[in-house]
Amino acid sequence: MLDLYAGTGAMGIESLSREAARAVFVEISPSCLRIIKENLELAGLSDKATVLRGDALRVIRRLGRENRKFDVVIADPPYEAQKGAERKPSLAQKSLKALVESDILRANSLVILEHSGKGNCLKGEAGLRLLSVRKYGDTSVSTLCPS
Repeated sequence: MLDLYAGTGAMGIESLSREAARAVFVEISPSCLRIIKENLELAGLSDKATVLRGDALRVIRRLGRENRKFDVVIADPPYEAQKGAERKPSLAQKSLKALVESDILRANSLVILEHSGKGNCLKGEAGLRLLSVRKYGDTSVSTLCPS
């Protein structure tokens, strides 16, 4: 599984605790990276994890060049709070596009994406089919799969 914009690593660590074979955590913040590593160590899961520092969109492209494949991708990109953001592709949309273009998804992969429920409605990306959207206040969680 791939945990993009991993923050504390909670989603990836939960996946590992529920028998995911391996997890790759991607985070740009040095302080969050320290927390992810500490949490993996405390949970005794460090041997099943790879922690990568960097911009998630760049890391996705790198993983594609390395011919890596993932069964599950969880992404919680920061929401944009700028004027006119509804007319520009959101970071959530850019992340979906990068996932498709990088070819890191298997035919039966799932992508779980947390994104803003306001403004530009997420419709999916060419190459992905929207399976469900759940709304929680201003937040939405979409589940997608390759089409």
